[in-house]
Parts: sequence; C-alpha cells; structure tokens
Amino acid sequence: MQDPRTGLVVTLRVFGDYALRVIDPSRLITNLTATVDVTDNERIAGWVSGQLLKVLRTNVTTQVVANGWPILGLSVHSPEIEQAVITSANGQLESYGLALTRMGNFDINLAPEDAAQLKQLAKDTSYSQLAGGFQQYAAGEMALGAGQGMARGGGATEGAFLAAGFALPGMATGAMQQQQPAQGPQAAPSTAAAGPACASCSTANPAGAKFCMSCGTALAPAVRHCTECGTELPGGAKFCGNCGTRAD
Repeated sequence: MQDPRTGLVVTLRVFGDYALRVIDPSRLITNLTATVDVTDNERIAGWVSGQLLKVLRTNVTTQVVANGWPILGLSVHSPEIEQAVITSANGQLESYGLALTRMGNFDINLAPEDAAQLKQLAKDTSYSQLAGGFQQYAAGEMALGAGQGMARGGGATEGAFLAAGFALPGMATGAMQQQQPAQGPQAAPSTAAAGPACASCSTANPAGAKFCMSCGTALAPAVRHCTECGTELPGGAKFCGNCGTRAD
C-alpha cells in the first residue's frame, strides 16, 4: 500500500493469534460442509485465518488512507485496528456460526527493506528542514564526508571541501598563493575539476555529482561519442553501432 506521508509503496506484514468461538454449531456444520472438512478443527481454523486476512487487507488500508496514519507509526493504532477487524470479521463469520472474541500478540509492521527506506527518507526530510533546504543539507553531507576522509588521512579532502564551498584555514590560502603567480589578481577561479552544469538552473556542480546542489535536479550523465566516427554512444555501450570501434 502507499504511505500517505511519503507516497512510497510499501509491503505490510501482520502477525498474531486469535481466539475463535462457535456460537451456532448447526450453522457451522450446515454452511461449511463441502467448503472445508468440518471434522477437522485445523481446517476450520485455516479457513477462518483466510477470511481474517481478507478483512485485514481492506480494513487496514481504509483506516490508513482515511485517517492519514503514517506507516512508520502504525503500531500506535494497533488497538483501534484490532477492534475494527474483529467487528468486520464477525459480520462475515456470523452466518457460519463462528465469532472472534479477541486477537493476541497482534502486530502490523513493515518488511525490513521498506522500513529502512522509509526511515532514510524521513531522516533526509527532517535534516533538510533543519538545514533550511536541500542545498544546505547536501552541502553539509559533503562537508561531513570530507571531514571524515581527512580524519582517516585521505589526500583528496581539500578538493572536496573547496567543491562544497568550504574553505579551511591554511589550505585555501596556500592554494590561492600558488595560483596567483600564474593567473594574476583578476583571473577567474579554475574550473578544471568542475562537473556537469545543471540543465534547470545552470549551476556548476562538483565532478561526480548526481544531483544539482542548488535545486536538487537530477544531472544527466555525460554524453560519449565514438573516437573513430563521432557517433553518439548510448549509456553502457561497449562498441560503436556505426563502425564497430570499441568504446573508451
């Protein structure tokens, strides 16, 4: 089902037990005969479980959509869901002489991969709001990664900090002093390490960036051409479709 808060489609799982009571033995035997083996209690219980799952699929979806309940906090509403399911299920089971009296250890949760995806999205959304927007959050994430790399002794942290728009004392000064003799006082900053420009806002992004740091738009991959005949190569191509030359 679709999570009302994020729009993601996720898979819900339900676990638990239920207490079943026979309220009319004659209805049970008459109406279930030829449907299940009425002499086997396990068959009857299995049939009731199937009916209960049908009710759960409809009832839980209806309540989540109608009330706007977030999937991650669905366990808070377990008592309400349980009572609504018992009422709906008994409406169908009454004609078979059966009734649910209580559900035990009742729990509705997410598949692990869906739970991880929703939690990550919730984290990104919250951090973006705290940072003042997606651009600030993305820049902060890049700075954090660069800082962790420097703590491990990485040699590429200076470029990462400069690409993110951060200047470290000493590092930026040294870089400027080295560039000034060759470029002069009015020279524009070097863009050799710059990545693709955003098609939406024209912002220059760092090399390897997949999303624009200014507006969050996905960046198109670099277009490749055949070195022999100049034909444009689609992504993942290993040979030119026009002349057969191996792609670089």
